[in-house]
Amino acid sequence: MISISQVQKTLNADTTKLSELCTYNTINKWSYKKPLDINKNKIDDADIYKADCGFDFNNITTTKIAEVITNAGKFTWAYKRPTCCYRLGDFDGYNHNELPWFQCEFQNGTTSITQSTAYNLTILFNGDMSRITQLSTFKTLDFCLLLWGAETKLYKCATMVDMMDLTKVSITANLLYPGSYTIVPVLTNSTTALNNTFVNIDNTALNTYYQLETNTLRANITAPPQPQRIIITNFEVICELQQGEYIIHSISFDVDGGDITPWFEITVGYGEVKQYRPNVTSADGVYHLTQEITTTDAMCKMFYVDTDGTEKTYNFNLDKWI
Repeated sequence: MISISQVQKTLNADTTKLSELCTYNTINKWSYKKPLDINKNKIDDADIYKADCGFDFNNITTTKIAEVITNAGKFTWAYKRPTCCYRLGDFDGYNHNELPWFQCEFQNGTTSITQSTAYNLTILFNGDMSRITQLSTFKTLDFCLLLWGAETKLYKCATMVDMMDLTKVSITANLLYPGSYTIVPVLTNSTTALNNTFVNIDNTALNTYYQLETNTLRANITAPPQPQRIIITNFEVICELQQGEYIIHSISFDVDGGDITPWFEITVGYGEVKQYRPNVTSADGVYHLTQEITTTDAMCKMFYVDTDGTEKTYNFNLDKWI
């Protein structure tokens, strides 16, 4: 059985008058059980549901994303304190330490991730998200994240019936353009989008947003580093010219950025082009051709496959080494 002295102590109030305790400024509005402005001698959960837990939702809706963005992190839910029927029983179940319902943070504090399927932008919800399922205004709404910055996107996290178990949301980073984003939770009219997918903002018929009292998050999606490409350096040929033919004794070169298995295109005889896939040894990063090749054309080509899977050509002129 709740008592006046218990309420006074919990609220750290300087009064024992019930009407003043029921409107005291230290009441935690996020507690589901608290004094409500309902003209009845006794209330139950059905009354709390109909009264939206004492919140005034007259001004929380908008059809403009720009308004949600402007109000992000600053919007507040107004709590309507009782104006009549001050009931001590309203404090039965009151939680003075209830957290704000929609507070969120990045998992492990991560705010910068690489745009890749290997990384997720994971957001944790610290409050009791199930509370909004117990308010009549929100019974058919969807819980979403609005992201804006490099682009503006709406991510559907859950329908209202799925909110009971929602503790975190993960968005695969490759679904976002690189750049900086501000993120804020928001409720919308029910959509046909699946949970954990983006809602098409341009073509959707909803366009009604229910603003939440919540913090905002800042994230930075970075472009993945470009894979290192093969670079051929210190290319050297030992060859000689005898009776109109070039005799290649050895070829050596350095490779930076990976390993390759080269092959050569050499002109032999009267214009015939022949491919050689000679034995090549690599020591200390230097590649050595270990067999002789004879050609009638000073212009030669070496081919290799780069780290991105594309075939590359390295042209060389034997006259440089004669």
